[in-house]
Amino acid sequence: MVSAVSPGKASAPVELKFSLSERPEVGRPIEVEIAVLPVSELDRISASFQPGAGLQLLSGQQMVAVEHPAAGVPLKHRVTIVPERDGIFFVSAVVLADSPDASLARTFSIPIIAGQGPAPAQGGSATPEPRDAKTP
Repeated sequence: MVSAVSPGKASAPVELKFSLSERPEVGRPIEVEIAVLPVSELDRISASFQPGAGLQLLSGQQMVAVEHPAAGVPLKHRVTIVPERDGIFFVSAVVLADSPDASLARTFSIPIIAGQGPAPAQGGSATPEPRDAKTP
């Protein structure tokens, strides 16, 4: 599993990892395996998932809340998405963690590269032009 990206502090009480069941293809559903990992003692943890533009979320919008999850034990969840076109897209995950001291909402981004990814930039050629044999 790969760690999802979060702008939060490195010492947050929760982490999120994900893996894809296969390479995403436009128009085909794909499952994203998610592991929410409590790093410290928590009273309660829950998560919600939202697709970015270019993605459709078919299932798994909400992870069931877990009371007193064990630190270091991943909580498994699945979302099923469908890429609507080629490109790089994101699924946002908002994890709510309640500890004895405070409550925290942490946002993670799960990148999805569908099809061939982004289109090449206009105006340039990806391969060099063939040269004439007489040209140095």
